[in-house]
Amino acid sequence: MPCCVDFGIIPKIDPNKNYQPSQEDFSYQEALQYYRCISVDDDIVNEWIVPSMKMPTYLFSLDRPSHGIDHYAVTLVPPSSLPELLEIVKPWREAEKGVPRLIDLIQEAIKTGKYMIVYGV
Repeated sequence: MPCCVDFGIIPKIDPNKNYQPSQEDFSYQEALQYYRCISVDDDIVNEWIVPSMKMPTYLFSLDRPSHGIDHYAVTLVPPSSLPELLEIVKPWREAEKGVPRLIDLIQEAIKTGKYMIVYGV
């Protein structure tokens, strides 16, 4: 089974919270359900790392600004960066069944002004 990267929507961002799995109030599997995560094959996400490097993001919490998707950590993607993420992901629509579902999830996050969470491998 290939490695996957999981993308989800944070219902309400907590500016004081560390979203690292060991700091969560629930297990990793429960977090995947709570954030309604979509899994995408790691090989596909690898192709998105470099194009995402200019996109403002955060690592683990809002007090750790960063750029791009961190392949091995928890990335928080603010609403202002979601249109850029959508443009990176769209060309891969046909690559895997998870990608169209991820596109829908990104569009939902944009529409509702929510942060997204990305659990790296």
